[in-house]
Amino acid sequence: MAESIDKAKKEKVMVAVLLVVFLLMAGRAFLKNQGGERGVVPPAEELPDNEHAAPLPSGKKVDDALPVRVVKFEGAQFRDPMAIPEALLPKPFEPVIEEVKEKIEAVIVPPNIIINGIIWKEGRPMAIIGDSIVEIGGEIYGATIEDIKKNRVDIMYKGKTFEFMIE
Repeated sequence: MAESIDKAKKEKVMVAVLLVVFLLMAGRAFLKNQGGERGVVPPAEELPDNEHAAPLPSGKKVDDALPVRVVKFEGAQFRDPMAIPEALLPKPFEPVIEEVKEKIEAVIVPPNIIINGIIWKEGRPMAIIGDSIVEIGGEIYGATIEDIKKNRVDIMYKGKTFEFMIE
């Protein structure tokens, strides 16, 4: 029991010591900043002779503390190592435009239609195409029946008329 009391007293003393150290450090920092803000660079107009340079903590001028050699870059005539070589750049797209001298009409191939027979009736002829019976004006395989004669059928496909004979 006595040990736990001693331990609690030691902890209280350590907390008190840490608190005092913290207050001393904070007070010291506060008192130093009252004379002038330290670590803050004054505006360029208020700087000493040294052009736009903040004073060093040692009191020396920047020019005295560090030897500085001003180097002006004059390497514009040299190759940029980060640039992509022109040989690897994509070529600009130039559309090829050619004038069409003659119109070439597409060859229209009719569907494969086989006329199996014709049913002839004056005024209402019909044709047997594949398994279907069609009349004039009817459609089959995307084509329209234009006319039915006794021995042939005229069919319009994509604007062109084709004649099919009975097979």
